[in-house]
Amino acid sequence: MDLAVFTPLAIVVVCLGFFLGGFAKGTTGIGLPLIAVPIAAVVVQPKVAIALMAGPILISNIWMVVTSRQTPAMARRFWPLLVFCVPTCAAASFLLVTIPTEPLMVWLGLTILVVVSLQAFPVKLAIPARHEKVAAAVTGAVAGTLQGLSGFSGPAFSVFLLAVKADKDTFAVAISLFFLVAGLPLFFVLSTEGILGGTEWIVSVLLALPVLAGVWCGQVMRRYLSAALFRRALLAMLIVIGLQLLLKGLGVF
Repeated sequence: MDLAVFTPLAIVVVCLGFFLGGFAKGTTGIGLPLIAVPIAAVVVQPKVAIALMAGPILISNIWMVVTSRQTPAMARRFWPLLVFCVPTCAAASFLLVTIPTEPLMVWLGLTILVVVSLQAFPVKLAIPARHEKVAAAVTGAVAGTLQGLSGFSGPAFSVFLLAVKADKDTFAVAISLFFLVAGLPLFFVLSTEGILGGTEWIVSVLLALPVLAGVWCGQVMRRYLSAALFRRALLAMLIVIGLQLLLKGLGVF
């Protein structure tokens, strides 16, 4: 990565994006890459924006996983998801490092708009316990593909956990475990292909600072801010970002 791309404006935009991503995670529990990557991709290449999520994702999710006593139980319950997520993420990650930038921008824009649509018009799903293992395997394959191509596996994981009626504690621990496992193949491929080298890792770890600051602020604001109001503002911002990336990838501007 050429550090010359980090102009003063780019540094401000990237740090702001990662702070807002951390704020969303602190307020709602999810949304870190969903917010941070599109904002950062406005001033740096999407591949770089995705790669820079390595440090913040690893640091935040490792902390959640190792400090919870529920982690072993979650791994036993959802092992099909973890098993199918790893190979599909690795395979999709190789496509990430070979496809040109413009189609990736289109993919990111469409992904954001689809996620916004799902959040604005939620589909009520229910997965019976007898079908949970099969559903977990399918979810793992879908989420792994999304993670490898765009870094956005959260929506697939969230829908699955809601469909199996996970309580809030199970949701928090399980989704952190899913994010950690899904992220490892992507970061490995990005490292071996030269997109995520020593410089990128250093920058990525430094970007964990605005993310953690955002998480703390989000946790504080959650006590006072209406969740419904925040979600509406978040959806509006995501629509603008998604459309911008989509149009930029299509060469409209």
